[in-house]
Amino acid sequence: AWAMLMPHVLSQIDEYGRFTTEAYGEAAGPYRGVVSPDAARQNPAYRVLAPDEAIALGNGLGPTGLLLFNPLMGGIPISEAWRMLKLVETKVLPHLP
Repeated sequence: AWAMLMPHVLSQIDEYGRFTTEAYGEAAGPYRGVVSPDAARQNPAYRVLAPDEAIALGNGLGPTGLLLFNPLMGGIPISEAWRMLKLVETKVLPHLP
């Protein structure tokens, strides 16, 4: 999944980093720092999870937690976005409160 997603993750980090720099004088939040595959994999805002990992994360967030998905991030092909959404719908959401 990382191989397919990485160009889109890097594009978003780069573009949002430039937006926040223009607005605030420096990149903010998850858009700060080096834009590289290694840095992206270590960035807690970008997690690529198997369904069981997403279930564990979602359940660990507690009753007020928020689990976000970004299926069209950085121009992800629509066919891939739908595939990921169907996976979440069928394998993850039934196991979350």
